[in-house]
Amino acid sequence: MLDNRIQNNRLIFNLDEDELRCIIEESVAKVLQKMPQETVDDTLLTRKEVAKLLKVSLVTLNQWRREGIISQQKIKSRVYFLKSQVMRAINNAEEKNGRKK
Repeated sequence: MLDNRIQNNRLIFNLDEDELRCIIEESVAKVLQKMPQETVDDTLLTRKEVAKLLKVSLVTLNQWRREGIISQQKIKSRVYFLKSQVMRAINNAEEKNGRKK
């Protein structure tokens, strides 16, 4: 199955495509298991809370919503924003403007 040879201090394996794919998948899975899992913060924020967080007026927030910069969630007649989406919008804006730290 594995033909091992040493050439110039390198170990060479003769693997078929499926064997190589399996080794890579197992290695990637092990690395991913060790990585901390990112939690999604789906806290609902009101318009006022988002405006305060972003330090903008409600008018600006509504304009950004209409332009698709930030998305809203409606519950009955009330408007809310998911904190995770607000933070993503902030990160996207910073990357777009070259201000990412």
